[in-house]
Amino acid sequence: MIRSSISIWSIFFVVLCVSFYEGTFPDKVGATLTAVDTKIITDSEEDFSRRIYSYDMVVDSQGTLHIIYSKPLGDRTAEIFYVRRVGETWQDPILLSSNGFRVSTSTFLVVGNDDRVHVCYIKDNESLYYRTIQNGNPTSEIHVYDGGWHSRMQLDAQGLPVFIRDNEDWQASPAVSKLALFTTQDGITWSKSFLSLPDVLKFRIADFLVENGVYHITYGDSAYVNPVFHNLHYATSQDGKNWVHHTIDPSGTLYTNEFWTALVLDGGLPVISMYKYAEFGNQYNTGTSALLAKWNGTAWQNKIITNTTYPDSREGMGVGLVVNGREDYFGAWDFSPDNTHDDNFRGARGNIALARSGSAGDWTQKVQIAPFSLEGTAKLRIHGGKLFLLALGDHVDAKLYFYEYNISDFGGSTPPPSSSTGMALPAVYLLLK
Repeated sequence: MIRSSISIWSIFFVVLCVSFYEGTFPDKVGATLTAVDTKIITDSEEDFSRRIYSYDMVVDSQGTLHIIYSKPLGDRTAEIFYVRRVGETWQDPILLSSNGFRVSTSTFLVVGNDDRVHVCYIKDNESLYYRTIQNGNPTSEIHVYDGGWHSRMQLDAQGLPVFIRDNEDWQASPAVSKLALFTTQDGITWSKSFLSLPDVLKFRIADFLVENGVYHITYGDSAYVNPVFHNLHYATSQDGKNWVHHTIDPSGTLYTNEFWTALVLDGGLPVISMYKYAEFGNQYNTGTSALLAKWNGTAWQNKIITNTTYPDSREGMGVGLVVNGREDYFGAWDFSPDNTHDDNFRGARGNIALARSGSAGDWTQKVQIAPFSLEGTAKLRIHGGKLFLLALGDHVDAKLYFYEYNISDFGGSTPPPSSSTGMALPAVYLLLK
């Protein structure tokens, strides 16, 4: 996974990268923005059909990091691994299953108030399974429900696991696409109910959060076919039975093969991001952007948060969000057009960008954290003044990367004044671990 020896040319390349990429965050002059910790969690096979696209990360109240991922194994199977970092020490990965469903992107984990970790994944028999992990010790897995549907997991107000899954109402003739809610009273047996949402051609769940007993989801509607494109929708419920629906983006630019969305809560209010697909000059996935939608309590405020001043942009894929404070957000995404029009983003194999919303909400504070492309969802978490990022990176040699930063290096705990594009991060760490 990590090379045991480094050639003189590799050392020369690293020194060159440091010279070229090293800089400071615009509002923290003189303080180099360096990673506190970096690690390659695992290598990934290069064929797109065998990429590690399903992974997740949480941090508990003690600051322990928990990571889960599905690594393709056979023609249909995947190994489900769990790994944690206790203090500053990474533990050996634990194999949860060698019979995961390879094409599934429903491998997730959530941490409870008691720091118990709840995990879910779909196995090759195309059924959803659930288990818990305490102090690195997994319990026996529990069958939740049949079907290899896209699934998302959260904990309800009682700390019990709750799932929302793509589904169908087989009682209708013909069968009708639905989103289904699965709840439990004991963590062993499950009840299923369909969400009361406006009918769509076919539901595809995007994100799911529960906070203070309130449910929040985003989903696509498969409104445009051949190929499939979605409008983006949001719905919320106080009880899981009665839902209030909003259309977030009706442009039909959420492509089913570039289905990158993010959902976070700021004081209980939803903040949503979406990668908007486009084509320019007959070139696939060019002219793209990232949308940010915020609910202020009475209306949605939508804006594009990536640079669209030139037509051949390619920015925003894999978008991830995290809330650092009221109206203070960090985002990470791919920024890999043929020409970035930005000297701070000149990665030979693309760029992963890390941005902060800023006091004006203009997202112009942006730094490069790697001189290669983002290939999967950016998972961002915050704890104890630290910012954590987990992401699949590099289209040439894909790996699952972890990074840790001090939030103080970004200019403090409140949104600093906005600036232009910012500077890039040193690349020296790329061969250190």
